Amino acid sequence: MPTWRGAVVEAVHTDGRITQVGANPVSLRGIVRFALGGHAVTVKGTNARAVPVTRQSTAPQPGPTLVIGLGNASTVTARISVR
Repeated sequence: MPTWRGAVVEAVHTDGRITQVGANPVSLRGIVRFALGGHAVTVKGTNARAVPVTRQSTAPQPGPTLVIGLGNASTVTARISVR
């Protein structure tokens, strides 16, 4: 899930805490959703991390991208909503 310049990827936990997601994978256990700038994402998977991406013509000012680890699953289910 991409973001744009200046955005951070945040994890919203079941207890209400909000933590920033970085390059190290975090378990999805206890995470309700991810906040990515102007939208929120709810996913099923095993872990997640935010990785920097390089500039390209379709994303001239990219921010970090949320990467979801699927474990043994072959598909991912995501719900995206505007915040």
